[in-house]
Amino acid sequence: MIAFLSALERELAELKKGMDDRGLRKLRMATVAEGSVSGRHVLLVTTGVGRRRATQAAEDLLEAYAPEAVVSLGYGGALVPDLRAGDLVVSPRIRLAETSETVVSYPSDSRLLDLASRAGSGPIHFADGVTAAMVIATEEAKQGLAHRWSAAVVDMESYWVAETAAARGVPFLAVRAISDTLEDKLPDLVKMIDADGNLKALEAGRHLSVHPGEAGRLLKFARNAALARRALGRFGLAFTSVYAQASSLDEAKA
Repeated sequence: MIAFLSALERELAELKKGMDDRGLRKLRMATVAEGSVSGRHVLLVTTGVGRRRATQAAEDLLEAYAPEAVVSLGYGGALVPDLRAGDLVVSPRIRLAETSETVVSYPSDSRLLDLASRAGSGPIHFADGVTAAMVIATEEAKQGLAHRWSAAVVDMESYWVAETAAARGVPFLAVRAISDTLEDKLPDLVKMIDADGNLKALEAGRHLSVHPGEAGRLLKFARNAALARRALGRFGLAFTSVYAQASSLDEAKA
């Protein structure tokens, strides 16, 4: 059983299309879509945005199920110039952006990293990631994170999923598809999207009426997110297929 955890339901949408659906289950802080891919039991877990939601959802998941692997899968912001919208980044290590000088990090599982390299869904960048407490919206802020934490991609959940998986001894993998490049300035998503990733239509309308220049940035982000979503779907299906093949070989040798 593989569990894919994403902040937003739409980050899992393309992967879900390729899954044989077995139903939906609501946990305290997570929604779990169950199904199978390549004969392997798969869980698609929507956590919500940020530390509290990701941690609680991961804890709920690991109390209710016994996955063999946990994959943090979703959109990510590029911190280096060579990453473009839709590019996939698999992170051997996830750090936490915080004010202390101590570098806190969790590794991705070596076997899962090897399987990811063989997923064959397109070019994959292997580079460390960092989890931040807020949306990193400007090129200057992104460059600062890259310099301080030696990371190429930023998100808001992977570290917390990794921490929870490590506490239970469950293998972990961090995968992001780029939804905003280094030079992209993001619209003020905090004002327009709630903790479940849903558009707050009234607030968004008010914000855009006062800041009409943000509309173009929002449209660009939507286009980039669509590229990222397709890349996540391709990877998830290919990775599960490779994982299933490897597991079958291991079971045959046992």
